[in-house]
Amino acid sequence: MNRDDDDRPDLLRLWLEFDVSDHKPEPLPPGHIQLDGGDPVWRAFSGGVGVTGYNEADCLQLVTDAYQLPLPPITVRIADVTIATLEERSRPAAAAVRTYSVMVWRGVWYPSPNLGRGPVPLG
Repeated sequence: MNRDDDDRPDLLRLWLEFDVSDHKPEPLPPGHIQLDGGDPVWRAFSGGVGVTGYNEADCLQLVTDAYQLPLPPITVRIADVTIATLEERSRPAAAAVRTYSVMVWRGVWYPSPNLGRGPVPLG
């Protein structure tokens, strides 16, 4: 065992899905395209969110801090999520984690804003 393991707290990898039905974009008439994909809550939370933190409260605070939006009701909560579990829930999230996201760093990893700055230090 590495001596650093004694100093590193256990982290929780959490997958969350939300009820964003009240934020769904209005259907468009044929021949029209909407580039923004709906309101900010829909864009941020409709595809699920992956986050790693010290516990669930820390994870939820990291998501709130990252998006600066109120969290919609949580419909799915999977603790200690793995890539295999993500394959079942969200292929885009699983592909992102395989390609460029970092699930072991404290922070939001899907969608992956933690790539630009690395892990979130204790605040």
